[in-house]
Amino acid sequence: MKREIHDHIHPDAYYPSHEAVDFYHHYKEDIALFAEMGFKCFRFSIAWSRIFPNGDETEPNEAGLEFYDNVISELESHGIEPLVTINHYEMPLNLVRKYGAWRDRRLVEFFERYCKAIFRRYKGRVRYWLTHNEINAMFLGERPYHQAGIIYREDEDKNQTILNAAHYMLLASARAVEMGHEIDPENKIGCMLIYPLVYPATCSPDDQITTMKKINKTYYFSSIEGKNLEIVTGNIASGGKNPYLKATDWGWQIDPVGLRTSLNYLYDRYQKPLFIVENGMGALVTVNEDGSIDDDYRIEYLKEHIKAMMDAVEQDDVDLMGYTPWGCIDLVSAGTGEMRKRYGFIYVDKDDEGKGTLKRSRKKSFFWYKDVIATNGQCLK
Repeated sequence: MKREIHDHIHPDAYYPSHEAVDFYHHYKEDIALFAEMGFKCFRFSIAWSRIFPNGDETEPNEAGLEFYDNVISELESHGIEPLVTINHYEMPLNLVRKYGAWRDRRLVEFFERYCKAIFRRYKGRVRYWLTHNEINAMFLGERPYHQAGIIYREDEDKNQTILNAAHYMLLASARAVEMGHEIDPENKIGCMLIYPLVYPATCSPDDQITTMKKINKTYYFSSIEGKNLEIVTGNIASGGKNPYLKATDWGWQIDPVGLRTSLNYLYDRYQKPLFIVENGMGALVTVNEDGSIDDDYRIEYLKEHIKAMMDAVEQDDVDLMGYTPWGCIDLVSAGTGEMRKRYGFIYVDKDDEGKGTLKRSRKKSFFWYKDVIATNGQCLK
């Protein structure tokens, strides 16, 4: 499937993310399944364009606000705490066309207006917020449209453009945090990031310096840094292949100990409570004749990562306030635009061409994770 990036929509093109798994019409069914697993928290994103369709209006769209009222009410009915991402790799298309996305400082004002609308509307109902998803992703490779909505022009200084965009996004985040606490002092607001864990290939001092520089550029999974390495890629990240680690069907290196190490590095640096909001694997799925799905590989992956997380808390005294896997239900991969790259505990009947009934069904991991939640992880010991 060929992927192209434009600032407009082709009427005859297929956009996997537009319908995706159609949470819009299935949210009650999906939340009921999350509740069946025992979820205490559910992370979802508010679409900026549902609240301000053009992005620069002065008044929000009531229909968009009402939809999220309904989602939050459904979560409340099941005793599930919402964790909301405010800006998750999307913005109103008009802001891209008219202002050049986050190139323009005026987006800070538009983002503040958007945040004020949802902070006020959901005051007392949503207490946990993330301003930007993976704020540091804009520095990964040549794909800033992922994070900042920027499609480079031929005549511009790309480095300066992305630095300007980063500044405006961070400024907008800081102002949102300040505003959110003014509107509701009970709010807890953070900014989600990709944390880079890179191992030096050798004890050479040069490898240590190269590793330090690589960490500053950020990664999505752990890798190694040195000379003459085999390179692996995944999503918008790349790095040296680690011979001590296994990998997923898409070449993502699996490193549960690296998760524990990362938690320690972050907590040592900031001394702030941490929240893991994405941890999971994309994998090919085989549906059995009876409709069941045996995804033992997912169970093994999550088991080892959750055990590493528990070790960080119980042995290393890391203050970890929460954990949400990626994802709880199958979804369209942002990195590859595929449905066959299955992430969830819940299977959705839809393929890469958009065909399928959208029927939901429980994978083997669904029942396993239900037990993990019920025992607060003690079943893993």
